[in-house]
Order: sequence, then structure tokens, then C-alpha cells
Amino acid sequence: MVLEVLRITGTSMAPTFSDGDFVIALSDDVCARPPALGSVVIIRHPGLGLLVKRVLEVDNEGRVKVGGDNPMSVSSRELGRFESSQIFGRVLLRFPKQGFPSLVGRKAA
Repeated sequence: MVLEVLRITGTSMAPTFSDGDFVIALSDDVCARPPALGSVVIIRHPGLGLLVKRVLEVDNEGRVKVGGDNPMSVSSRELGRFESSQIFGRVLLRFPKQGFPSLVGRKAA
């Protein structure tokens, strides 16, 4: 298990995350099991680098469909599904630009 501190850039996960926020991500054996629906994951994209997205669907082969909380963000509609091997970690904690950290849970339906 490895904890990583990452800085959010952009608005694809607004309003959950703002540009400049920091998150702590757990990078463990997440590739060994599919992520939970609604969880926030870090994905390795070969051309775009690390992406922070919410899990929208997991198919029978473990491929993950993701999207940003901002309706204008790039999602699996444009990028396709991701293999579990592309999941770098799960976001556990958010540190806003100002203020106290908050736990990141599943988004209410």
C-alpha cells in the first residue's frame, strides 16, 4: 500500500474537486479487484497522463467506465473503457486549497 499526494488541475471533477485542491490516493492492489461504483479513481491514460474520474460502471471483464462530476468533462464516452491495469489508485481524502480535509465517498444518486 502506497499513499500518494496529488494536486488537482482542471475542472473535470467540479464541484467535488476544485482546481488547486490536493488529494491523497491509495495505490495498492486496486488492479486485483474492480473499483466500487461511485468511487473516485486515478487512471493512467497514455496520452493525457493521470486522470481523476468517478467510476460509473464496471463490466464483466473488469473494464471500467468513468466520468467527471462536471458534465462538460471528458468521460468514457470519448475515451472508452479503461482496463483495471490502468487504475493507479483510489482517492481517499481531499484537501481543499483552503480549509480542512474531507473524506471522499460515493456520490449520492
